Amino acid sequence: MRYLRLEDTQNPVTRSGRQRSSGDGAPTKLSLDKKLNFCSFITIRPVGKRVLPSVRERQQRISYQKRLTELDWHFDNIKTILECSNATPMRCRVGARYACSYCLDQFADPASLRRHTTKTHAGDSPDFFKLRSLSKHVVYLDITDLMCTICNVNIDGLQHLTDHLKSTHDALIHKQIKNQIVPYKYNNGKLLCTMCPTDLEQFADIQDHMREHFKNYVCDFCNSGFVIRSKLLEHKKTVHLV
Repeated sequence: MRYLRLEDTQNPVTRSGRQRSSGDGAPTKLSLDKKLNFCSFITIRPVGKRVLPSVRERQQRISYQKRLTELDWHFDNIKTILECSNATPMRCRVGARYACSYCLDQFADPASLRRHTTKTHAGDSPDFFKLRSLSKHVVYLDITDLMCTICNVNIDGLQHLTDHLKSTHDALIHKQIKNQIVPYKYNNGKLLCTMCPTDLEQFADIQDHMREHFKNYVCDFCNSGFVIRSKLLEHKKTVHLV
């Protein structure tokens, strides 16, 4: 339904479409929309500053949600996780070394990377927030000895953490999107999958194994699953030549 902007709600438009005069005889200023269908019922109500605060808040919330993309939802989730837990992101593995998500420093093991991140980058923003591409967005996350830093409760797994943050602390977590966060643990000198006992050290890319657990994107030809869309497109191009 279309609305007219009425500057003075005390002096509505008459049925003939003419403006009623205000108390001092001056006509009420009324803004009309040329595209408005005058054959239909017209509702005139104040907007802008005169709208009820609850209505204005709802309108602003709807407008904000419309501007969000799925990538923004992913960013919201990882921001909440990093702010409310002791999880540590990793940029990538460079040979046998682990690269920091905040700078270009590399470390021999995830434990050293965790100490570096905690000491050097408290409050910093990881570089993956600069990549505005959903098809390439992936976060490698060390969840060794995972805990909620709001209530200091130990958490068993990433899914349990997001459920806990949303249900217990009403944190900003979007549940309607695919998971593009790849969790792992580092125990007894081994890089371990959090969903099965596989040692991830044998994989050049952790995604090569984790795609068995996170089939966000599935190949139409061979039913292989992938964590991110760019890996699916790369697979189709090299394996199926399409």
